[in-house]
Amino acid sequence: MSDEVYLIGEDNFSRVNRDYVALDTNEGQHIALALTASAIPFDGKVSDEHITFAYDADYKEEVDEILKKATSEEYADFRRELNENYRGEKCMHFLPAAAEILHMTEGTLRSRPLDVQYIVCRRYADYCICDSYTLRRELEKALLLKTD
Repeated sequence: MSDEVYLIGEDNFSRVNRDYVALDTNEGQHIALALTASAIPFDGKVSDEHITFAYDADYKEEVDEILKKATSEEYADFRRELNENYRGEKCMHFLPAAAEILHMTEGTLRSRPLDVQYIVCRRYADYCICDSYTLRRELEKALLLKTD
């Protein structure tokens, strides 16, 4: 990105039940993607170092979880790990974490065909910043090879 300010989300939810967030962070783009993937109604602006948005307050827990992940030092470390291990076969590194989210043992997940394991690990890497419900839902869809 550049010094530009980008509009994010859509203003298609009630003005009565809104919460507002303003953060100085370089993870604004990832936050916006997580909100979109989690189907949280929101509207705002993002730049390289700042994000401001309004969201439907009914989704407060999910938004808080996403913001906690995105602003934590653990997430920064995870992003570095993700950049190193996301490409090709290396994404299988995330298999234990994906199995934990799916509430299954690593061995059970490893008993699935290799291409299914790979798809689950890729999906984990793609949705890791999302709230827990969205992450689990997407991993379950990957496990069942659903594409909707």
